[in-house]
Amino acid sequence: NLKTIVRQFSDIDLHSGDELRSVTKLIFAKAVQEPHYVATYSDMMSSLHSRYPEFPAEEAGDRPVTFVRVLLTIVQTAYEAMPKQLNADSLDLDEGEARDLELMQRRQKIFATMKLIGNLHLRNLLSLKIVQMVLKELLFCNGKLDQAPEEHILECSCELLKTIGFTLDSTESGQKYMLQCVARLTELLKKHRYCPRVSFALQNVLDLRKDGWKQRVYKEGAKKLSEMHREAERTEAGALIEIAGARPKKVAQRDSVNKDSAASETARLKSKLRSA
Repeated sequence: NLKTIVRQFSDIDLHSGDELRSVTKLIFAKAVQEPHYVATYSDMMSSLHSRYPEFPAEEAGDRPVTFVRVLLTIVQTAYEAMPKQLNADSLDLDEGEARDLELMQRRQKIFATMKLIGNLHLRNLLSLKIVQMVLKELLFCNGKLDQAPEEHILECSCELLKTIGFTLDSTESGQKYMLQCVARLTELLKKHRYCPRVSFALQNVLDLRKDGWKQRVYKEGAKKLSEMHREAERTEAGALIEIAGARPKKVAQRDSVNKDSAASETARLKSKLRSA
């Protein structure tokens, strides 16, 4: 139960910035190790960031140590540690099952990191600017458009775009940036020959956007009552139609309330200025 886990973590008595870093690193590591639960861990981080205390700056001129700043540093470290190459030749292992397993585990880890970055953005813990910086380096090769990204880098880009797609497309500035991403993916598909897995990943992002980011999700096993009441359409095949990259409902509602409050405050100030 998410609420129980959040309560247990929030009950941890933290006394320093180092202790805050240790707890945040633990949560981040668990999220990357269990990619199927990335959204749940992201919800937990979203809940914890307002509950954990802020600690004084550790050096003169530094900003206070907060959960979000610590999380940002951890994300940056994990991102910068991503391998530039990821293939069998890049591993110092003999051919066989061990090398194949290591390759698969490394691939899963970096994809989980991308998925986590996207989910943290959806919960307003990472800014759009950070997401665009990541895509600029991965997908657009830092402006060197004559270069083609490595295959695992392309898959990372697709994972991130799929995770935030609908949300990025929902604003005017985000839509403009998404159009650039779509153009880049289309160009890469036409100019380069990728393995079937990578080609499918690129085409899947393009198809998802064309379909309004609707995707079929198959879930088996017993379902809680709350899950049965989710706002999703059930298809003939037993799949759920979900919107890829949509903000969680609670976050979207909170954003809407904040936007309405800001608009009301702006209107009040304009009215006051006119009557002055």
